[in-house]
Amino acid sequence: MMKPFKKPSQDEIAKISQVAGTFSAAVAKLEPAQVAPVRGYQTGSTYDVPISEIKVNPYNARRLMSQDGIDELSISIAKQQDTPAIAYLDDAGVVCLVDGHRRLEACRLAGKSSLRVEIQVRPVSTRDLYLASRRANVERKDQSPLDDALAWRVLLEDGVYKSQIEIARDLGIDETVFSRIFNLGVIPKTIVRILADRPNLLNLRMLDAIRKYWEAAGDEQTEILILEIDNHDLSSREVDARRQALSKVKSKRSRAVSVPMKYAHGSSLLKRFEDKGKIQLEISDIKDKDLIEKISERLNQITKELLS
Repeated sequence: MMKPFKKPSQDEIAKISQVAGTFSAAVAKLEPAQVAPVRGYQTGSTYDVPISEIKVNPYNARRLMSQDGIDELSISIAKQQDTPAIAYLDDAGVVCLVDGHRRLEACRLAGKSSLRVEIQVRPVSTRDLYLASRRANVERKDQSPLDDALAWRVLLEDGVYKSQIEIARDLGIDETVFSRIFNLGVIPKTIVRILADRPNLLNLRMLDAIRKYWEAAGDEQTEILILEIDNHDLSSREVDARRQALSKVKSKRSRAVSVPMKYAHGSSLLKRFEDKGKIQLEISDIKDKDLIEKISERLNQITKELLS
């Protein structure tokens, strides 16, 4: 049989209120990461954000990712992520990375479902988003000239900056130096991937030498050269010397003056290598065997007359 409800006394009500107040105060002291609901992130706090909810920065200043570096970081981050990534909240409350893309990739590789992220004030413009990303990389000494060159081209293509001069001024880089760095952006992706795994080659002097060698020799020879630089510790001066030697060989190659001719009963191609004192004559499309014999006799006669 159900017992009749007994109204609590004033003393009992006071004790219950005291316990509830103590519990509420304890909850209020918890870190935001422990109590924040999904999409309830607050600026100034740090959270473990599900990787699936993180939006990457399209203007990330760091464009190169060494696979070896990601592998090493994934091993470390699987145990503990010491440094949080930096992000902001967009209009929909989505977490958008400013800095920490390597950590994000390392978390994925390590099989982790979340990334520890510090939510900071949202950049006021796309330019500020890029500059904040680059500033973080420069402070860690992670930024290379090739990273800069690739990022700058994206910024210009997307209209974030209207000119190279605008970027140079924002970064405080001399325009001559900026131009040298910017020119690295022509290096093809296949070679960029090889360079990404060799951070010891990512200085401006060496990259400039490799870029000039590539313009003279092409992709395949440049890929071979990079492996040789890495294996034998070649200097940028030695790379320049290789390019100069290659240019000399190319300049010595003879260029033929070609004179194609079409006739009723065949065609010919006369090539003259004047610097070598050489003439090459090719006659084709002759169907009459007797005509072939006549041409051979006549050519032999002319040659004897002129060279005897």
